[in-house]
Amino acid sequence: MHARDGWYYLLGTDRDRAGAGGAVTVARARAVTGPYRADPAGPLVRSGPGQPFPGGAVDLLPAPGGGWLLAAAAPDQGGGLVLQRVRWSADGWPRAVGRVTPAARRGGAGGATTAGRAARAGGFGGARLGPEWRTLRRHADPSWLVLADGRLLLRGDGPLAAGHRLSLVARPAAGQGFDFRVVVSGEPDSPLCSAGLVLFRAGTHWHHLHLGWDEALGRVLRLRVRAGDDEGEPAAPVPVGQGPLRLRLSAEEGRARFRWYDTRGGRGRTGWRTIGPVFDPGPDGGPTAGAGALDGGPAGPAYVGVFAQDGTGRRSRATFGEPYYRVAGSGVSSSAEDVV
Repeated sequence: MHARDGWYYLLGTDRDRAGAGGAVTVARARAVTGPYRADPAGPLVRSGPGQPFPGGAVDLLPAPGGGWLLAAAAPDQGGGLVLQRVRWSADGWPRAVGRVTPAARRGGAGGATTAGRAARAGGFGGARLGPEWRTLRRHADPSWLVLADGRLLLRGDGPLAAGHRLSLVARPAAGQGFDFRVVVSGEPDSPLCSAGLVLFRAGTHWHHLHLGWDEALGRVLRLRVRAGDDEGEPAAPVPVGQGPLRLRLSAEEGRARFRWYDTRGGRGRTGWRTIGPVFDPGPDGGPTAGAGALDGGPAGPAYVGVFAQDGTGRRSRATFGEPYYRVAGSGVSSSAEDVV
């Protein structure tokens, strides 16, 4: 929402059910409570060649040196931002002008991936999260998120299914696929505590690989999936002992898999191991192979990142480091191979 010259403006995206197109819409009212009326000229931006706005969050921003910009998260652009100039009409409506361009990238804690290129996922070495990272319905503050010594510390809170008070930090997942890796450290002591890597759409659509606790096995690695009304664990828990653990999620061409780096095997047996079956990373995908788009569907765009949850109320801690992210098809090989 924006207030300008006595009007309140609402900006949003409208996407068709097939996920193949959409538009950026604007409505306004004299009172913040409405009623709001849509721009009679129609959408501010429609999807199409050179117009990759619909599908990500959008906003109007003052431009450096004057004027305004329409900015949008673009999942299909590798999780980056795209910008377009905006002018205001004589009767007070925003109008998009000029060409869509990728947002300029800055160094420091950022370093996000742009389309067709690979980059490390910004790290956690800055004083604040880089611009590629997102939190959900919760501001990043020291009560649950701390950056220190190049690592991210999260205090576990509500479950992913709750949709609020989530200790979750994630970045848009590229629609054409991606490779994401992170090191997680934590000492869960209850089956209600978990922390790890997540592919998240909404409280009803997620896949996550996490450190947890099993009364019989001790600290374990578990894979849990929820797709709509279906929820379960498609793989048996793996005892992993103590110490940091490197986790990985790779997705490309409608096929995704979780892996973890096993250091227990001794000489010649150390390497990436797959856990669980190959699955469809799309909006309705469960633990089966298939085709799916990461950037649409009724559950919204996909995000990949890290989370911690604690159902005991003790808000146990987990730390994350060495995040790595690349867009699929960027020409950069991960070089890691499974050991079976």
